[in-house]
Amino acid sequence: MAIIKVNAMSYAKLLRELHDGPFSFQELADNTGLHYHTVREYVNALHREHLVHIALWEKDRLGRDCKPLWAYGQSRDKKRERMTQAERQERHRAKKRGMASPLHKLGIDSAHQKDPGTRPG
Repeated sequence: MAIIKVNAMSYAKLLRELHDGPFSFQELADNTGLHYHTVREYVNALHREHLVHIALWEKDRLGRDCKPLWAYGQSRDKKRERMTQAERQERHRAKKRGMASPLHKLGIDSAHQKDPGTRPG
């Protein structure tokens, strides 16, 4: 087990940030001035001792839970939301349907097109 050297002020800043609300490793590093890896190792050590927990999951651009947001306290970790296979397939099919029209590249919605068989009159 690696020993992490953190002075008392850094330790206090980190605990205060964790107490104030859920933050990612990067946000904690930015707010405390500690290096990202130091924050990650220290928070993981606190997590092993059940002093911090995953309060929320931040979603990526595809809607997946990818980044844990940490908070001080002994609550249970929030579980990741998992999509079922059927949900993943439906999302993929909807995406393919939307890309089937060549007009999507131009930013034109095919639903707003006029019927090509009609003439302005």
